[in-house]
Amino acid sequence: MSRTYYPLLDVKRALEDADAALQDVIVYVEILGRGANERPDLPPDTATFLGNIRAVRALLAMAVPPRVASAMAQEQANFAACERYLGRL
Repeated sequence: MSRTYYPLLDVKRALEDADAALQDVIVYVEILGRGANERPDLPPDTATFLGNIRAVRALLAMAVPPRVASAMAQEQANFAACERYLGRL
């Protein structure tokens, strides 16, 4: 039995993973920022760093053109249909 490969789902997952990793960075930098008063050795420009990371997340959200997003949604539907079919066998 041949297996169908769904490359757009891998791209979608990788983008989701990248977004989650950037969100982790935001949380860590916010924690650092809260400790900045007690730790003078921390860089003073955490607000700039946070703004930059948030801007990268915003760019990431806009990185997928509408037709690629549509193709990803179609591939997800095809994958789900295949899984349902295989589940009935």
